[in-house]
Amino acid sequence: MTHKDHTTPVNADMRFFVGTPQDLTSIRDRFPQTEASSGWNGDGILRGSQGGIDLTFDPAGGAIDYGHDLTQAHLDRIDNLRELLGGGEIPEYARPILQDDPVSYDGDFNNNILVGGLGSDLIEPRDGRNFVDGDAWLNVRLEYRPEGGAVESQESMRAFNTRMLDGTINPTEPHVVREVLQLDNEADNIDTVVFEGIEADYTVTELEANVVKVVNTALTCGQAAGDVLLGHSDPITENGDVTTDATGISDADGIESGLTFSLQPFVEAGTDRFSDTWVTTQTNESAELSSSPTPR
Repeated sequence: MTHKDHTTPVNADMRFFVGTPQDLTSIRDRFPQTEASSGWNGDGILRGSQGGIDLTFDPAGGAIDYGHDLTQAHLDRIDNLRELLGGGEIPEYARPILQDDPVSYDGDFNNNILVGGLGSDLIEPRDGRNFVDGDAWLNVRLEYRPEGGAVESQESMRAFNTRMLDGTINPTEPHVVREVLQLDNEADNIDTVVFEGIEADYTVTELEANVVKVVNTALTCGQAAGDVLLGHSDPITENGDVTTDATGISDADGIESGLTFSLQPFVEAGTDRFSDTWVTTQTNESAELSSSPTPR
């Protein structure tokens, strides 16, 4: 997804992904089933996905990120994306998210590609194995490729409207071009990448000039085990009560703070995730809460 032609600096947060109650949050951009985001001009802010959100579930049950791996077809569809991720048949920096990579990576993560574009950007990759570039950006344009004629490039379909309507241009002749631009380091701007926690928790390794790998080496606890039990009034109504019981949850490192629950529907790939969706949040595992259906 690109923010090309935005008239104000980009402020995109990929953790927003479903409808919410009617407040300021409900009119923000949302990012369901989105794995990559591109800024443009100006000092933008890009934040990646958080935890288990923005996922498509395996209809058979099990793996998250079902159907969301990067493929060779994706690399070929966007000009310069392969080069951005390291080049070659199997780009080195694409390997943790590349389908059928010969190296097996532990865990099942929602990984993002975040590119900032021109300007001094702030980028927060959050959870998963992510690729970040503060200067590159995704451009999308149209090319008119008449048989035997010169190729014409335009930024918008508006440039072709009149010729399309009068029959000068055949509808099969315009083509969408997707391309990653600004692969070189933009020396006059400073991009900032934000990671959660303290510096001592991270190991930073320089892989090549202007390329570093950042790993949280202090994160050893993994995921908690156990189930959260849900209780609700029957039948479920708009103002009904939902309760949670997390006494069966355990973690090897202990649970030192209150738990927050975000209740989401289990959605199969290809289904409408906005229909009859109930979303609510609880910050106290013993409290009752009200939930309301998300509007279509």
